[in-house]
Amino acid sequence: MTFFSCGMSTVIGRIHMKDSSQEVNFPRMILLGLYRNNKKGTLYRVTGIAKDCTNARNGSIMVIYEDALMPSKIYVRDLEEFSDKFTLTKSIVATKK
Repeated sequence: MTFFSCGMSTVIGRIHMKDSSQEVNFPRMILLGLYRNNKKGTLYRVTGIAKDCTNARNGSIMVIYEDALMPSKIYVRDLEEFSDKFTLTKSIVATKK
């Protein structure tokens, strides 16, 4: 699986996958930052995205996120589903020193 994380910047648009030299277009924009679950109201931090390479979901783009209060709890959810179930509360913006 090829993992892409952009540290303190925006996850957006397209990614060049090194393993197959293909570009994947994302249907929605995702910012790294704090998100609130629309149903429960709990906070989560998006840490990156990944390509799901299982046979049943080959090539799906997944969001990697962690519990804001317990960072050891790491989750993965399909990008479309994540976008529907979570709302951005605070984005992380990179700054130059």
